[in-house]
Amino acid sequence: MATPMLSAVLTLKSGEQREISYPVGAGGGKSQLKRTHESLKKLQEDVNSVLTELVEEERKEQATDAPSAKDKNIDEEDEDEDEDDSEDEDTEPSSTSTEPEAKKQRSE
Repeated sequence: MATPMLSAVLTLKSGEQREISYPVGAGGGKSQLKRTHESLKKLQEDVNSVLTELVEEERKEQATDAPSAKDKNIDEEDEDEDEDDSEDEDTEPSSTSTEPEAKKQRSE
């Protein structure tokens, strides 16, 4: 009879499959439960490790392919400034100060 196994099969975007397996062990009772628990912990650690590597690789690829968030913000600010400049040409200049205008002094 074949040894019972815990296994996980990860299918990557490329179609490649990675299988991770650990034996559970034969027998019964508490000893089998303990071996199953240990195998399950090892399986989870290995799956987490593989997935972490894949996520890190994907992040690196995205970082090299796309402009950084800082670059995007600078580009958006430049576009906003260009729009503001064209609006100012059509209207009278306005004050950009956030302070209230000074009160006029009365002459007696």
